[in-house]
Amino acid sequence: MKNLKESSREVGLKVLQGEYKLFPKPQRSTVWKVFQEIARPDGTKLKNFHFCTGCKRVMRGYSSSNFRTHMCHVKYIARMQKEAKEQTKTISPEETVQENIKKPLRVNGRTNGHFRWSPKATRLLFHLWSDNINDLLEGRQSLDILKKMADNMSYLGVTSMDIKDKMDETVEKYRQEENKEKLTGKPSKWTSYKSVQKLLSEKENKTENFNDIPSLKRKHSFNETPLENESEQQDEGVVNDADDLVDELARLKDNIIKDIEASLENYEEELDSQTSTENPNKRARLNREDRLLEIKEKRLAIESEKLVLEKEKLQVLKNLLKEISSFHNDLSKIFLSK
Repeated sequence: MKNLKESSREVGLKVLQGEYKLFPKPQRSTVWKVFQEIARPDGTKLKNFHFCTGCKRVMRGYSSSNFRTHMCHVKYIARMQKEAKEQTKTISPEETVQENIKKPLRVNGRTNGHFRWSPKATRLLFHLWSDNINDLLEGRQSLDILKKMADNMSYLGVTSMDIKDKMDETVEKYRQEENKEKLTGKPSKWTSYKSVQKLLSEKENKTENFNDIPSLKRKHSFNETPLENESEQQDEGVVNDADDLVDELARLKDNIIKDIEASLENYEEELDSQTSTENPNKRARLNREDRLLEIKEKRLAIESEKLVLEKEKLQVLKNLLKEISSFHNDLSKIFLSK
């Protein structure tokens, strides 16, 4: 009954003067981030009275639905969305890796036992791939490296086999897009093309050791010739060295992807030998699922063939019925003519 004697204005004045206290409501709705409950000095809460922390006004309402369209709540939602977008834009890949390791996000699901790669998981894989590309190309314990990469992404539910499969698919896709770009002259529309190209170009820049290129060694030999022939031989050596350098760099670029595939093949052999002894039950289950899927596909193919045969059989019966009907009509005409 005391609520009826107090107006919203009177309650608001008592809150601002400190006579009435404010308490946050223990619920997850964003409405209660803006509105708070009001209590008297004795601790009893005022029913249907809530204080807006934005405009400092007292509002009447029975549930959160009464306050969702309030301007202060709308502004709060807009501000939170804006801050979330700005935070996403300013986070660097290194910060993303450390943040994801410390604060696990929602685990991605799987489809038929295969990991579904989200854009965020793919970016994280490219970052880890770039950090370990030297060791992967040189074949330094590929299994251990991929296991370490899988540990950094374990909160997403990724295994080393998932990473290996994704790397295989990425390299194959990049080769296809690169060849298509060379043939058509049009830039690739694949969203990850630039990232993979940058990843491989980083390795190319790291592997460029000019002292190991034979053409440059020959250039040093020109510098050791007598002084009277030095200028002519240096000019000729620079031209030859430029051509050889272009050929050498082109050969290095072509071999980068082949080296990746070779190292991944070695990893696959190591992984097969390990999984055969590590977890035979899991492997048997996966093989069983593959066999069941293959059986279902064969059944569908058989059913489709049966359907085609039934259609052909129906057409033959229709043609036979027409011939019998025609023969019956002809026979009737003959008897009637007699």
